[in-house]
Amino acid sequence: MALITDDFIEVELKPRTYQEDGNDPFVLSIFELSESKKVIVRDFSAVLLKSEYEKLVSEIEDLMNNKLKNLYFETIEPLFILRMNKLIEKYVIEIEVFINDEIQSEQYEIKLDEEHVKCFLKDLKYDIENIKKPPKLP
Repeated sequence: MALITDDFIEVELKPRTYQEDGNDPFVLSIFELSESKKVIVRDFSAVLLKSEYEKLVSEIEDLMNNKLKNLYFETIEPLFILRMNKLIEKYVIEIEVFINDEIQSEQYEIKLDEEHVKCFLKDLKYDIENIKKPPKLP
């Protein structure tokens, strides 16, 4: 599982199983956000496209290599927005989670060093490469 975490906020993103085959299959995932060890959002049926995962990985790499100044990543199910900015020696990650009918949202901020971002990226790449296929139907 790929984690973004600091002393207070923890975000877990884990691709689990393809929902269907195709050029850009949906991936059933786990999305969880905790604050001070208390779970705020937990969604075991998050549906992201494989291309969304690949885009997130690519843009984090570009940000780390100074090809991007910031990153903006928005998903549909669950609806959350991840923004990442690279400062001189830190990365600032802002996560906005929409709670009720896409009207009400909560915002969280995490400050990380480059090693933590590298770990998140490594774990996410591994998870994407090892997504389980859906079970075969009779």
